[in-house]
Amino acid sequence: MKIRIRLRVHGKEAAADEIRIDDAKLEPLDPDEREAAVEVAVRSWADKAVELEWETEDEPE
Repeated sequence: MKIRIRLRVHGKEAAADEIRIDDAKLEPLDPDEREAAVEVAVRSWADKAVELEWETEDEPE
């Protein structure tokens, strides 16, 4: 199975990629399990591809 991923930030495409899951791994799964497997694959991609940073700054009183 081929999964196309598009990451959007503020409505603009920031990244696009394609991942694959071996059909043999999905074959024995029912539709709900298949959907869950796709979600896990996409979340795994996001964990690797997306990085957020922030820092706090105290406001003067």
